[in-house]
Amino acid sequence: MSGDQGYQPPEATEEEGQKAQDDDRSETWSESRLNEKSTRENVLDALKRDGAHLAYASEQMRCDEEVVREAVQQDGHSLQYASAELRDDPGTVGRAVRQDGHSLVYASRDVQDDRRVVKMAVKRDGHALVFASPALRGDEEIVLEAVKQDGMALGYAAEELKRNRNIVLEAVRNTGHALLLASVEMREDKRRYQR
Repeated sequence: MSGDQGYQPPEATEEEGQKAQDDDRSETWSESRLNEKSTRENVLDALKRDGAHLAYASEQMRCDEEVVREAVQQDGHSLQYASAELRDDPGTVGRAVRQDGHSLVYASRDVQDDRRVVKMAVKRDGHALVFASPALRGDEEIVLEAVKQDGMALGYAAEELKRNRNIVLEAVRNTGHALLLASVEMREDKRRYQR
């Protein structure tokens, strides 16, 4: 090799070249395939593979109930790309939280105060209690469901429920560390934890 030519990488085989092109296409599939002009059918097809592709869909598609429901059933967090109207729809948000309870974060305040939707969310992910309305963070049944799923959700409960023996016991059954989140009275009175 003479000094004038410099380093020459080996040539890729035809098969390696095709694989590289395919890899490049798959990485940018959503950006190159979905845009403002994408048909409804193309958008629905993309969402069946990955609900997060809703981010690349047109505003019209983000307002389409069927399109958004397809997305949130596949990926609850795609609710963040839905129109405000659909983030205010308990049915749409319900589908999202059944897939991922944490997606309650993207729901409207009214839906975060919907007992049925919040109960579904905390059953799936107890931590979702943090996104519930203050009234529902004070609801014994909702908080009990949350701490059954994640004992540390006790930290998001209303103060009076951090003194509730049944709720604290359930949280501690889930994880002993939850006792740190209970009221001072509950932490100090060890007799409360004896059966």
